[in-house]
Amino acid sequence: MGRVLAKAAAFDQRTLGEADVLAWFEAVGHLDYELALDAVVRHYRTSRQRMWPADLVDGVRAIRAERESHRHPVLRAPSRFEADVARDARVKAGIGQVMKAVGLPRPVDVDDVHRRALERARAEHGRGRTPPRRRTRSTEAPDLNAITTAPAWTSDPVRERLSRAALHERGRSCGGPGCRAC
Repeated sequence: MGRVLAKAAAFDQRTLGEADVLAWFEAVGHLDYELALDAVVRHYRTSRQRMWPADLVDGVRAIRAERESHRHPVLRAPSRFEADVARDARVKAGIGQVMKAVGLPRPVDVDDVHRRALERARAEHGRGRTPPRRRTRSTEAPDLNAITTAPAWTSDPVRERLSRAALHERGRSCGGPGCRAC
């Protein structure tokens, strides 16, 4: 309490003694030291009057109330097992409050992103755009036997169809009679 009174004395040139410190300690010794120092500065910032213990208590109360008003209330988090139809609305509202308090932009709506991606894909498909073809890493031509060889467990007609499909995918002619792709 002596330091709090010393700070007040720096403003109003009061003289301090041991009795002053003991009397003030009995009246306001329960106050937080940092808050009391802030209250002294705040008092002399707005008043020319000498500070009394009641002024110090009022100043600390005002500082606490101001700090408390800047805190955000902690809300109970909704359980995911609630049988409540308003749960989703409360969750979205809570997320919005947190994002506003933290200063983040509005959340991205996943359904909106999905809708826009589908619209873009449909528009590109309608214009006939196809994705670019992958290139082989080596500069030499690919081994067509490795590409067109079907697995051993397939039957002959299936193996032939797979080989022709592989050739068509690579832009090569399969040489089959009456092939519509060649």
